[in-house]
Amino acid sequence: MAGLIVRQCLAWLLHRAPDVRGLPRVAGAVHTFACNLGEPVVTADMRLGYRVRVDLRTRTERLAYWTGLYDDWLIRSAARYLCSRPGAVALDVGANIGFWTLGLVAASGGNCHIHAFEPVPCNYRRLEENLSLNTNLLGAPATAHPFGLSDGDTQVEVSLREDFEAGADTGNAAVVIDHSDRRFRCLWVQMRKLDSVADELGLGRLDFIKLDIEGHEDKALAGAAETVARFRPLILTEINEPYYERRGLDATCVFQDWMSRNDY
Repeated sequence: MAGLIVRQCLAWLLHRAPDVRGLPRVAGAVHTFACNLGEPVVTADMRLGYRVRVDLRTRTERLAYWTGLYDDWLIRSAARYLCSRPGAVALDVGANIGFWTLGLVAASGGNCHIHAFEPVPCNYRRLEENLSLNTNLLGAPATAHPFGLSDGDTQVEVSLREDFEAGADTGNAAVVIDHSDRRFRCLWVQMRKLDSVADELGLGRLDFIKLDIEGHEDKALAGAAETVARFRPLILTEINEPYYERRGLDATCVFQDWMSRNDY
């Protein structure tokens, strides 16, 4: 119990530190000192005003625990955009355990409806747990879906990567590209095309899409062509170049071609 109190006090102090460039390094050093002071799955109080259950064995989750930060400036920017569009609808594609979903809910004051997509079962269960943990924030609905978005309605094999290898219950995963991915534990997950499920979701509008799916973003956009053409949402995407290189693709060319064809 004493160790847990020490860890909580250290987190409290770091949450009051300014968001400066060296903060993650300080948080890493504190984690090295305090990582064994209590159970690895804990509740983090985030600076944007939501709470989230995290696994300290997962790198991004433990940084969130110690600092209270996760993409805050990006989430605030997206939330300002959504707040300027009453009744806005957003998609969190690659929701993981819910940092972006809950961050948008908190930063927008519940002024948008968010659909969160997460195909990895253990991450999805934690996502649902975190949505339940924040029922006070959910003035507007946030809906979790246990599948990912791709260019077909099918199952794909994903590798549970470094976080899981370190013993975490939740963490990063990516679609299997070649045999090298099978050094990690792999499983099959469900994928859908956004164009196939838009009516099921009741999408009468779509204002914003956040995409972070480890080199599978182009596939998700291919399966959303009709929906994107219809609603013209603002799109924020990670482009993780090594995954595209492993697929034999130049990420810059892939997305420049997509923007040209879709007038983005």
